Amino acid sequence: MLPFLRTSTALAVIAILGCHPAFAAPEGGLVVGGSATIEQAGSTTTIRQSTQRGIINWNSFDVGAGETVDFQQPGRSSITVNRIFDSKASQINGHIKANGNIMLLNSNGVLFGNSAQVDVGGLVASSGDLINPNEFMTGAAAQLAGGTLDASIINEGRITAAEAGLVGLIAPNVRNDGVIAARLGTISLAGGNLTTFDLAGDGLISIAVSDDVLAMTVTNAGAIQADGGHIQLTAAAARDLVESLIVNSGTIAAATVAGQKGSVALKGEGAVIQNTGAIHADGNAALDGGSVAIEGKFVSLGGDISANGKDGGDITINSAATLSLAGSIQAEGINGNGGTVEINGGGNTWETSTSRISTSGKVDGGLMRIFSAYNHVSSGQYVSVGDTGRGGNIDISAGSVKMLSASVDASGARAGGQIRIGGEYQGGKNLPLDRDEVPNAQIVTLDRTTRLRADGEDTDGDGGTIIVWSDVDTMALGSIYARPGSLGTGGFVEVS
Repeated sequence: MLPFLRTSTALAVIAILGCHPAFAAPEGGLVVGGSATIEQAGSTTTIRQSTQRGIINWNSFDVGAGETVDFQQPGRSSITVNRIFDSKASQINGHIKANGNIMLLNSNGVLFGNSAQVDVGGLVASSGDLINPNEFMTGAAAQLAGGTLDASIINEGRITAAEAGLVGLIAPNVRNDGVIAARLGTISLAGGNLTTFDLAGDGLISIAVSDDVLAMTVTNAGAIQADGGHIQLTAAAARDLVESLIVNSGTIAAATVAGQKGSVALKGEGAVIQNTGAIHADGNAALDGGSVAIEGKFVSLGGDISANGKDGGDITINSAATLSLAGSIQAEGINGNGGTVEINGGGNTWETSTSRISTSGKVDGGLMRIFSAYNHVSSGQYVSVGDTGRGGNIDISAGSVKMLSASVDASGARAGGQIRIGGEYQGGKNLPLDRDEVPNAQIVTLDRTTRLRADGEDTDGDGGTIIVWSDVDTMALGSIYARPGSLGTGGFVEVS
């Protein structure tokens, strides 16, 4: 821990009544910033803070099962910083409650056990220490640094923030096996040891990592829910020798509520990102879907990812190197139009037969754009159907595209949509530049069991448009349909 630089205006008031060594309660509390009292009576420790901000140094901060620590603060935006100078991680197995915001800072980490219950306005638990206490006490954002290089913040219990509150778990290693909830708020699991955030402001967390950290892991195997809010699993950008891993095998949900769309982000420059769980930013039949953003170096996505809603939401996936897709990705319009799925691979992209990507809509299909720098090899399904309107737009390209028993469907009731594999009409020659540019493939292969379909489904539905293009070698052995209804106009197909 870094030493505290006390301000001349700080008022420290301490009242410690009773000592109960039989309890695992916080010990050695010393108010060093602001004004507060500390009272321990039986299994309950009560901190009454009378200033908007306060800082308390503790010898240890443990809460046993059946014990309670109660922070009574002036208001919802109040903050109590708890700097814990212990030789071990803090063990939280009981109840912590606060009407405002609290910070638990222990250089050796914090473990919330499976019996832990935290009910607060907002919570930050970190292995870093407050390095700007003087500025913080005068209203500045908190800056954290230091801590054991392999320290962990682990939650196995239940953490609940007040509406629009912040929950931030910040350390080189962060894991959630329990439940974290913050309706209309922000939940951040952040791997790193250099942090800046403002609990009294927008709650956004800026995370970095020092050169001496060798590995970072951020893992969710439990449940994280921030309806109408934001969920972030991030690993700080680091030098190439640092191993960074972000894994979700649990459930992450940020539904649209009260007119507020939810968002989920899994991001780590240079990180390996894996999903085998569920990631949802859904609305419902009356509310639009939110957004999901995934960005890393190596990205492997199974499980279920969705941003469904009245109109589908937005899903973006960016991988600097290898991208593997084996699950469900949906931005469907339940009562309106399909949403948007944009996928960019900086290396090779592999899609298994269990991969299914959909931007279908009750009215029109949405937009799907999947590009890779080198090879795109797929046995997956791509669907952007318009149930009562037009089919959507599906673009797939790479240096080399191989579709092996793949299925691409942009059909629509009133008209088929548009499918472009490997490039635009006539390779984009003499076409105006626009935001829907499709880079030209060098090689495109469609095997005999691959199917492309952009049909007009209604009696008077028109066929859509299908382009299969490469600059060097195109081999299209599969089925390609752009058929109209019995009274509609036929579509257009180019294979070049």
